[in-house]
Amino acid sequence: MSLSSRILQKAAESLRFKTADMLFKKSDLIYSGIYQFYLHYYNGEHYEGDSPPKLSKCDPLTPPYPKGTFVDELKAPAGHFIKINKNMVYPGHIVIPTSNSLDKQGQNLNDCDFYAFETILQSFGNNGIGYYNSGIESGCSQMHKHIQYIPLNDNPIFKFYQSQYPLPYKYFSLNLPNFSFSSIKLGYHTLMDQFSSFGKTKNINNYNFILSRNTAVLIPRKQARHPLGITVNSLGFCGHLFLWEKDKRILNNGAMCILKDLGVENKHF
Repeated sequence: MSLSSRILQKAAESLRFKTADMLFKKSDLIYSGIYQFYLHYYNGEHYEGDSPPKLSKCDPLTPPYPKGTFVDELKAPAGHFIKINKNMVYPGHIVIPTSNSLDKQGQNLNDCDFYAFETILQSFGNNGIGYYNSGIESGCSQMHKHIQYIPLNDNPIFKFYQSQYPLPYKYFSLNLPNFSFSSIKLGYHTLMDQFSSFGKTKNINNYNFILSRNTAVLIPRKQARHPLGITVNSLGFCGHLFLWEKDKRILNNGAMCILKDLGVENKHF
């Protein structure tokens, strides 16, 4: 059985065993100017809300994992575990933590991470979205270093990154020939070089790194949580925002304004 098939099978098992659940049950498609966004309303039966990540004695990203959630171990040259995300955005949503328990979210990606990305993305035919939330202000929820993957192609903001269309917030993007190890590594280091020069002038160290549609994107982040109470990670900058259904203030403020506030404003927009 292929890796992608095992991931989808385990996702179904975890739902059956109730060791994982879908993060939301209802969504709306809205427009913020010319931009499309999905508003996903949290499933209050299983999700109590988000909070800043913190170190704990029991690391949920290290084995043993709850029943039905462990998929595989990617040994050298990768060195990662694959587990089903406790709160899936889409069936097959996985977390890929490093097998080194001392690794921390916010450290730079390395060859092991590039191999892990390659393995997962190519298993799904270079479709879907892989991402890394680097640093607390990137919207990450766990301190153990991990990347994530979702077999989801409907990411409406991503088309603007592909064409390098100017947006209200700063981003760096690079089109890639494929998602091979060498392409991902080149894309990451090229964007990090651009980000490093930019970040020094703004005193910004946190970012979202995203891979989808043969494109690598890096988005500088100055803040994870908006004053409206919405926390945004890589998925938010692809057009997916998560909130409680009773709180629709985002509709009055504009979804794109949320991203501009949490990223770095593009002065040349």
